[in-house]
Amino acid sequence: VCIGGNDASETFRDVFLLKFDPSTRQVQRIEYPSLPVPCAFGGAAVLGDVVYLIAGQRGLALESATNEVWALDLSQRTKPSAFRWRQLDPMPAPTRALPLVVGQHCASPSLFVISGRRQQADAVEFLRDVWRFIPSTHSWVRCEDVPRCVMAGNGVAVGADHVLVLGGDEGTHFHEVDRLRDKHPGFAQESWVYHTRSNRWSPAGRVPVAQVTTNAVPWLGAIVIPSGEIRPRVRTPRISRVEVEVIERE
Repeated sequence: VCIGGNDASETFRDVFLLKFDPSTRQVQRIEYPSLPVPCAFGGAAVLGDVVYLIAGQRGLALESATNEVWALDLSQRTKPSAFRWRQLDPMPAPTRALPLVVGQHCASPSLFVISGRRQQADAVEFLRDVWRFIPSTHSWVRCEDVPRCVMAGNGVAVGADHVLVLGGDEGTHFHEVDRLRDKHPGFAQESWVYHTRSNRWSPAGRVPVAQVTTNAVPWLGAIVIPSGEIRPRVRTPRISRVEVEVIERE
């Protein structure tokens, strides 16, 4: 499901599904209800039959970032009057762009909103806060902060109780992009795992190359990270495959 986005001059409201037809080996584009407002650099995840979109920018500038929450119930696809985006109560946290949003079917199926960045007066703030949204009770819980800012990184659910974060941008070289250009060292290669029951983050090793502004997806027993940026404004055709082993400790 592709939601919003922008180009050099405009932020979009469009939402559509890209569906692969194995019999024809063609990709179909199926139009979904547009967002009521434009949005780019938000985080989205599916939990059950519902697509959730959280935060993101209304315009081209970071000052337009929000803490809004939108939901689209896919089970209503055959009912045009009901198949629309609903606005939920905003998250009780600062506005942000480029957060990680991960759905995890733990004891209480939840969405985890991790990191991001926001405009704070004349400075950019690189966020480490983590929030848990429980749709069944419409409640928010503040979780332990991620050890470093991981904005634009990749988050994915692992097993029944873990959220894995693969790489991300710490913001270390955020203000040096134009000066460094092709000498930019790329993004943080550290990965982290969050345990939903203990509310604790732990280091989970390094990734060979940090690919950001893309999505990590479970596929055939592993995690696949397609394309993404390897340094600012430089995208890669690389597809990474990550295998995860969860070892429970007392």
